[in-house]
Amino acid sequence: MNTTAEPSASLSFRTSTTEAALYSSSVVSFSSALCSVSGLMSHSKTVLPSPLPSESDLGFRILFMNNPQSMWVFDLKTLFFLEVNAAAVEHYGYSRDEFLRMRLADIRPQEDVPRLLEEIARVSAGIQHSGDWQHLLKDGRSIDVESVSHNIVFAGREAQLVVVRDITRQKDAERALKQAERKYRLIFEEAVVGMFQSTPEGRYTTVNPALAKMLGYDSPQELLTTITDISRQIYVDPHSREELKSLAKENRVAINFECQAYRKDGSKMWLSANVRAVTNDGVIVGYEGMNEDITQRKLLEDQLRQAQKMEAVGQLAGGVAHDFNNELCVITGYSDLLQMDLPPGNRPHKYAVEIAKAGRRAAALTRQLLAFSRKQVIQPVVLDLNAATAELEKMLRRLLGEHIEITFKRSSGLGQVKMDPGQVEQVLMNLAVNSRDAMPHGGKLCIETANVELDETYARQNAFVTPGSYVMLSVSDTGCGMDKNTQRHIFEPFFTTKAQGKGTGLGLSTVYGIAKQYRVHHRLQRSGKRNDLHSLPATAERDRQASRTSTGS
Repeated sequence: MNTTAEPSASLSFRTSTTEAALYSSSVVSFSSALCSVSGLMSHSKTVLPSPLPSESDLGFRILFMNNPQSMWVFDLKTLFFLEVNAAAVEHYGYSRDEFLRMRLADIRPQEDVPRLLEEIARVSAGIQHSGDWQHLLKDGRSIDVESVSHNIVFAGREAQLVVVRDITRQKDAERALKQAERKYRLIFEEAVVGMFQSTPEGRYTTVNPALAKMLGYDSPQELLTTITDISRQIYVDPHSREELKSLAKENRVAINFECQAYRKDGSKMWLSANVRAVTNDGVIVGYEGMNEDITQRKLLEDQLRQAQKMEAVGQLAGGVAHDFNNELCVITGYSDLLQMDLPPGNRPHKYAVEIAKAGRRAAALTRQLLAFSRKQVIQPVVLDLNAATAELEKMLRRLLGEHIEITFKRSSGLGQVKMDPGQVEQVLMNLAVNSRDAMPHGGKLCIETANVELDETYARQNAFVTPGSYVMLSVSDTGCGMDKNTQRHIFEPFFTTKAQGKGTGLGLSTVYGIAKQYRVHHRLQRSGKRNDLHSLPATAERDRQASRTSTGS
């Protein structure tokens, strides 16, 4: 049945007494529902009016047609629109005649129609909040709306009066807010630096996965539940957090604040914190910020400072050794002349001999100092470390004694290096003697050669190392090793742990100086029981020189 062709579907005046009575009843029902629904949409107190006495429908028509909210009446059985107001016509873009030829489903997206039909099938008496919907305008745009409806009898038909409010801007704002929340949540969750929020008392309220991983925890939740006192459980020095809080309170922010922290396993690390104080009416209610792991940077800084210190000491030692060596030449020269002039065997001749021996021992010390300071004249040649260690094997066995077992592990296909053979001998002798002194009751010494690859990770952890292929010379022992404090000083000239008169303290400093002279990387194992030297293969060095020559650099 085409309901649009029936004149009773409109709010026009009626002339028939029967029609007028029927319409009057519809108007009363319609007006009651209109007042109820309009009151709810405007969020004012709803008062359901009692049926009004017969009066002109003009006031109700004005109330319906001029309501600023979009309103319509539709047939519950056919879903055709029976009436629409001016606001709906203007907002949706359809004319009133077009509306009255359409069904309710025509302004809904196709995917919403099943839900619409289910909603209508559940109609009940009274006011119904049908929730949020998507509606289609005539130009094809989609809008978000919320609707409130009321069952009425309109011109003898079961119908619904619907008031619609456009909430597109509100929904767009909500969607934008959710998108922003997702975006910043993603940044928070995927950040490579640790991010957190904490209370003034010292408890984390929010942490991201990066911070949990940085501190050695399996998840943010584990970190949140485990750490109840940041000052004592995270900071190595509890006063560090108080200092950080003081800076944040004074300046509102604390930038690049460096401190030591504990990981879950108890190991220590260095953090750089950027923290902001969160305030409410001038009162600090929390802190939020970022933590960056700078442990490797601190390690490299320590290595750089050590290298700079050794460079300065080397320059001083080299200058002194050079001048002292000149004086020693005079001393040994005159002692030799005295020996020639004095009869052998008498006391003055013996004195001259001892003077000459002492001079030569002193000259050997100056050569070590010059090697450390890299001012010694060297004659590098391309050599095979396997062959070089083989030549020294007998000498080393006599030097170390029978209580030390020496093992050689020589890698086949070893790359060649360019070094002074005499300095290779110095390095091996100094390292071997150092190992011997660490094993006074006997032990094992292992000298090993191998081709190794030093990767990017190794280079980041060790200053001045370029990734690539290297030849390694390793000297390790089963001795007592060295503690961390000793390891920090072993390359310093004249530093020794031996009793007075038992050592000069120049052995490892000489090794250090020779290594730097050839741009060899030296690594001491944490236990202090193993020394590794890594040198670029001679073939790689020749390729590099050829590259410089061809490019003119």
